[in-house]
Order: sequence, then C-alpha cells, then structure tokens
Amino acid sequence: SSSSMLSIASMPRQLPSSSSSMRSSLQQEQETDEQSTTTDSTSAMQQLQQNNELQQAFSSPELLDPSAILDATIGASVNVNVGEVAGVGGVALTEEVEVPSSAFDTLPRDEGLNNSNTTPIKSTLSPPSIYKILSYTLPAIGVWLCSPVLSMIDTASVGLLSGTAQQAALNPAVSVTDYGALVVAFMYTAMTNLIAAAQQHDRESGSNNNNNNEPRTTTTLITGLKLSALVGSLFAIILSLSAKPLITTLIGNESLDPTVLSAALRYVRIRSLGMPAALIIGTAQSACLGMQDVKSPLYVLAAAAGINLLGDVVLVRNSSAWLGGAAGAAWATVLSQYGALFMFWRWLTTEPKKEDKGDVSLDGFVGDGNGGASNVVDVTKSIMELTGDSKEGHSRRKQFRKFLTSSKLSKKMRATPSSSPSFLDKPKTKAAPPKSRGFLSNGKLTLSSFFKLSNLDIPTAKEFLPFVIPVTTTSIGRISGYIAMSHVASSTLGTYDMAAHQIIFSIFCCLTPIVDALSQVAQSFVPGVFEHKEKSEERALALRKTIMNFRKVGV
Repeated sequence: SSSSMLSIASMPRQLPSSSSSMRSSLQQEQETDEQSTTTDSTSAMQQLQQNNELQQAFSSPELLDPSAILDATIGASVNVNVGEVAGVGGVALTEEVEVPSSAFDTLPRDEGLNNSNTTPIKSTLSPPSIYKILSYTLPAIGVWLCSPVLSMIDTASVGLLSGTAQQAALNPAVSVTDYGALVVAFMYTAMTNLIAAAQQHDRESGSNNNNNNEPRTTTTLITGLKLSALVGSLFAIILSLSAKPLITTLIGNESLDPTVLSAALRYVRIRSLGMPAALIIGTAQSACLGMQDVKSPLYVLAAAAGINLLGDVVLVRNSSAWLGGAAGAAWATVLSQYGALFMFWRWLTTEPKKEDKGDVSLDGFVGDGNGGASNVVDVTKSIMELTGDSKEGHSRRKQFRKFLTSSKLSKKMRATPSSSPSFLDKPKTKAAPPKSRGFLSNGKLTLSSFFKLSNLDIPTAKEFLPFVIPVTTTSIGRISGYIAMSHVASSTLGTYDMAAHQIIFSIFCCLTPIVDALSQVAQSFVPGVFEHKEKSEERALALRKTIMNFRKVGV
C-alpha cells in the first residue's frame, strides 16, 4: 500500500512532462495540417484561375487552333503558345497544362466551335479613308457631267452644222432647261441619303447578304423611281407651258432677232418632253452612288453621250424648223435620255448571267456546278478502269492514251514549261458585277407595277419631303448668279456675242462638277456612319474622322 501511495503521489509530478510533450506534438500536427491546407487551397485557386483563363481563351474561336481545343476536351496536354494567345487575363501561358474535363463544364454548349448558328463578331465602324473617298469622287464627277456634256454636244453641233443664230438661241434656252431642272434636284440628294441609310439598316439587320434580300433598300429605290417619274412629268408640263414667259423674261429685250427667239422656244418645249426620263436617270444614278456603285452611272453616261452625238450629226443639219438646228439638237438630247433610261432599266431589272462553273474531265464527266445527282463521279471506279484491264475501262484507257499523246497537250506544255498546275494556286476569279446590276430583278419591278400609283409606299415617299425646301432653296441660290449672267448676255449683247457666251459657258459648266461630286460622295458615306444604331463614342469618333477626311480631299 505504501508503494502504491508512492506511485500515486509521484503521478502529479510525471503528468506535466507528459502533457507538455503531447501538447507540442499536437501543435506540430496542427501546423502541418494548416500548411497542407494552405498549400492545397493555393494550388486549388491557381488551378481554378488557370481553368478560368483557359475557358476564356477557348470561348474565342479565333484565338486557338480547333485541334488544340479538341485535345484539351479529351484530357490531353495542350501547349499554349504566347504568340498564339495574347492578352488572356494578362498571364503568359508557356507551359504544358493538364486540362481536366471539369474545366469545360461551364463552357456554353450552344456557342461551341462546331455550332453553325454562332453569331458573327460585330464589326466596328470604319470611316472612309482619303484614298477611298478619292476613288469614289473621281468617277462620280462623270455622273455630274451628264447634263453639261449633253448641252456642250448640242452647242458644238449646232455651231458647226447650223449657224451662229441657232447657236445663239441655245444661250437662253439651255439656261431655262438646265437651271430649271435643278429645282427638282432634291430628288437626287434625297435618293442618295435614303439609299445609304437603307443600306446601313439592312446591313445591321443582317438582310443584305445578297441583292435579293434587302427589303428596305429595294422599297426605297422603287419608291424613289416612281416619285421621280411623277415629279418629272409635272415639271415637264410646267416647263412647256411657261417656256415663252421664261424666255422673254430672261432675254428682256424685244429687239432680239425673232429667229433666235423662236428657235429658243422650240428648244425648250422639245427638251421638256425628256424631263421625266432625265429625272428618273438622275434618281437612279443617285441611288447607285448611295450603294457606293460609281461604275454603273458611267456606263449610262457614255451611252447617252454617244446617242446624243449621233442624233446631233443626223438631225442638226436638217433644214426643217422643228427637226433641224437647235430643235434637232433638242430632239437628239431627248432621244439620248430615253435611250439611257431604257438601258438603265435593263441594267437594274436584268440579273447578270452566271458563268458556267462546271468541271470538264474525260469521257463526259461534265458538271454544271449545281451538285445534282447526275454529276456524282465514282473516283475509285474511274481509277480502276484506267489502271486495270477490265473490258468496261477499255474505251476509257484508249481515250486517256490518246489525250496524253495529243499535239495540243504537248504544245501547251512546251509553251508553259515552268508553270505546273497545283492545288495551292489560287483560282483566277473575275471581278464581281456592280452592286446595282440586277438589283430589281426577279419581278421586283415591272412596267405594269411601275405605272401603278396604288402600290406606292406612302411612308417611304414621305421621307423625301424633308429634302424639298432646303435643297431647292440652295439650288435656287446657286443658279441665280448663272441666270443673271445669261440675262445680261441675252439682253445687252448681240447675236454673235450670245453665241460666244454660250460656248464659254458650256466649257465652264463642264469644269464645275468636281465639288458637286464630292458632295454626292459625302452623302453616300456619312449616312452609313450616322445611322448606326448604337450611339457611342466609337460612332462619334468615326463621324469626326469621316468629316476630317472629306475636308482634306476638298482642300
């Protein structure tokens, strides 16, 4: 009992040393567990960050190769190159990373690389460069030369073939017809702006992939052509009825030679017959400029000038008062306008012919490019027939040997010894036709529907109204100085002086369309930027850049 008491008595002295050792071991284990937990959490956070960065990179199809993403999805090692992936969270990924399948659990399943319904990346606004503005302005000058060129052809033809008196009659007559036509020039300005805005609307709505699916542009173009026919007809009636008071007011001198006065009246009345065609042509040309197509109006201008010159040569020398002299020049101009209208109508409503895309091979393997069942070729069977000894391929082998030994093949190989066909060679493709070519084809516009005012789109027609007063006022202000010069020349100068003034003024009018062409090109580009659906800083910067580029070209 004494020994047990001694052991019991000694236990309190032994417990402190045992508890301290146990306490230190527990603290070491706890610190070890905390360090491992911290290390695990740090590695987990790093792994999660890498996974997020990889997910962000893989969600952009243009950043990585699809094969690399395919390898990653099946758990393979992906070597991400810094040169291929730029700006992924600001981290340079240069090592091989083992990507687990769980890393792709949060990827959007409906926006994968193989999904055909993936929406395209939104394109940014790009203001037209100086080079692009110049490339459109120079051809557009030809569009504005249409009326001055026709008048100059009349002036030259009448002066050479009909005499000075008939040429002097053109001085007041051309002023009335050409300057009077500027009163309805609001149709041209409105058409260019509205077509450019409609193009931007169709582009943003994703409906301008081809010419057959641009609803707003098509409606605006058809409505503008109908309005131009209506406005041109009304203007022709007013011009014909007011020809005598306008000529008399412009001349302001009753002592003028009656031959000159009567020739001027005939010229104005005949030219009034062509005003509907002239207005439709001008509106169609403005629509082409709104589509940024400057080639089509040049074709029409060249055709109209050729017809006018031919008509002047035939008619001006005629001795008849209503068929020769100034009247003959007026008839030639009217015929050229309606001829150009017919060609423009065909240009807009006739779809261009598609080239044959078929591939020609041996023994009737001709495809039409349509992918029909009759064009499917069994390549394996063809090779076996060419290389084997079957009866079915006898004719084919004979034709192939004949082709290899033909003189045409040898001449072609000698002519081009260094050029061998290669699948890597880019095929030569012809330039696409102008955008306006066949724009109203497939029954969009017919003669019967064109002359029906019942199907006129009234809301679209009302969009032309805001252009009437400002553009007309500006046009009257511009032509007032020219009318004053014609009035002075007609009222104070003699017949010979009037003829000389007409020659000089015709040359002057052919040198002034440069500014008008630049203005028209600006109306083609600016609405496309201004009508952008998102009003942002990018849009403001694009507008500012566009205006600055046009100012530089103008200077």
